[in-house]
Amino acid sequence: MKNLVLSELRRVFFRKKFLALIIVSSMYMMVAAGLILVYRTGFYDPNTTMEVDRLSFAVHLLRDYHFYFLIVLFPIIFVECFCGEIASGKFRMFMTRPYSKTKIILSKVLVGAIVGGIILLVSLIIFTVLGYIKLPYVETTRFFYIDKEFNAIGAFIYSLKFYALEWFILMGLMSVIATLSVLIRNSVVVFLGTIASIVFTLYLSEKLSYFIESNKAIFDVLSGKENFIIYNILVIIVGIALTVILFNKRDYLY
Repeated sequence: MKNLVLSELRRVFFRKKFLALIIVSSMYMMVAAGLILVYRTGFYDPNTTMEVDRLSFAVHLLRDYHFYFLIVLFPIIFVECFCGEIASGKFRMFMTRPYSKTKIILSKVLVGAIVGGIILLVSLIIFTVLGYIKLPYVETTRFFYIDKEFNAIGAFIYSLKFYALEWFILMGLMSVIATLSVLIRNSVVVFLGTIASIVFTLYLSEKLSYFIESNKAIFDVLSGKENFIIYNILVIIVGIALTVILFNKRDYLY
């Protein structure tokens, strides 16, 4: 299992497509960060805003970055991870090795979780440093619907929780992509199907709207207003279970 994970990590990080995504993501970050630095306004929804300072900058920038993560960066990474070798036929090579199908697919799930965690942790560090460099000094800050002020350490802990919940949402997205990948096999169709699935959640149930709400749901969880965690756990468990079952039933040798 360890060798499978390390091999998959190397394939993810050293693909030309991944490097291109990092460049595009950096350009998007400069635009999104520039807008916040100019207007210094963070949004909960169109009618509820607050002033952005150096301590809250990382949270509000991720709020604006969420949609890009959801429909561009992570769908491409996850689709390539789960569907790339299958669509190209390279997966037949893996089937000749002494690994069970369950271990192979679970190694991809684990790699998706690791890659997502690394990207979000690096983003948190970069966004935090950028806020400290570009915005004036403040001793405390506030966040939506929490009746207290946060010092620098408290604000960083809040930001860390915020990014952890973003990672948690993206794991739900990954489970959907994994299931679609073993059903469809075609990378482009899986990507389009993922976008359609995200949009469909708005009509399926209000409980699943956290996927596309630009982090409004995360503010709600951290303020104690609402909680989507149980629903996302169900999405992850059902998605991964279906992926393992379907993956074991499919024949990838032909």
